[in-house]
Amino acid sequence: MESARVAEESPAGVMLFGGLLLFAAVFHHVDELLLLDNPVGPALALLLDGTPAVVLVLAGYRLWQSSLNPAERWTVSTWTVVGSVAGGLVIGGTLAVRAYEGRPLVEPVFPLLTSLGVGGVAGAVAGYFNARAQRDARRAAVLTDALSFVNSVIRHDLLNDLTTIRGHADVLAEGHRPESVETISRKTDEATERIETSRSIVETVTGDGALEPVDLTVPIEEVAAQTRETTLATVTTDCPETATVRANRGLRSIVDNLVENAVEHAEGTEPRVHVAVTQTDETVRLAVADDGPGIDEATARALFDDSSGAASGLSIVDRLVAAYDGEVWAVPRPEYDGLGAPDWDEDDGIVFVVDLPSA
Repeated sequence: MESARVAEESPAGVMLFGGLLLFAAVFHHVDELLLLDNPVGPALALLLDGTPAVVLVLAGYRLWQSSLNPAERWTVSTWTVVGSVAGGLVIGGTLAVRAYEGRPLVEPVFPLLTSLGVGGVAGAVAGYFNARAQRDARRAAVLTDALSFVNSVIRHDLLNDLTTIRGHADVLAEGHRPESVETISRKTDEATERIETSRSIVETVTGDGALEPVDLTVPIEEVAAQTRETTLATVTTDCPETATVRANRGLRSIVDNLVENAVEHAEGTEPRVHVAVTQTDETVRLAVADDGPGIDEATARALFDDSSGAASGLSIVDRLVAAYDGEVWAVPRPEYDGLGAPDWDEDDGIVFVVDLPSA
């Protein structure tokens, strides 16, 4: 925390450094300006070594007012110091060689001040473009990762829907069953909704998405109803009337993937899934429990790994929750003592828990 504060305030160091150089230049030349009959020479010298100092003061001020983050500000400030030191060492080295050779040094302070100032300005410019280049590179990497991620999201989420549509289309072709027509229509609408949601997911993952108050209970009830219609699972919910979090349309993907995962890993031909929401003044907690065989803690931690680059349902949840400044984890159901735990007799299953900031 202390290092971050130092980096944030590093532009003040650039301004201070420039101010010290300017003071040194004025102090060095003021006697010449006052005593010499022709002050043109000292005035030109002050212009040469004072101007870079003024530029450094202005550069530090602009850096202070810029949108660069603390790390980028620290980069610019560091390059400024390195450039100034490099310039001073070059001129200081030539002066040292002359002194070693026994040559007279005529006003050595003037070229030294000039080199320090010019080197600092050059370093500030180089540091600024370096920081911008690093930002652009990070931005490009994030965008590339986001596009790959969303492509995997679409493939993962839509594959299940389109497979269902295809199956019912085959049934419809053979038996002309009206319920299949209804299912095709519903799943097509759901696929369309997922595609429209993908834009929110892109913006969320890249950090450009505008977050707004969203009622978490709405997608929960929608997903629960959909799951009851399309599977043999018994899905129960325990939610308040409203539970508002800061999110966007991608919130539904979190609920959808957690419930889908719970149904897939629940036990028996009629699996049970329980979805509960509890809230405090600061957070809203979503808990999704199943009655499956359960897993150990190490396996639970590995569930959210997306290092392969392919988006599983749980890695989608992990990325979106992180973008919403929340937390997600999994615990064996017998070890979950939070509110909203299902009242089941069996000591098995797993609970996925998501904490999101209240809106």
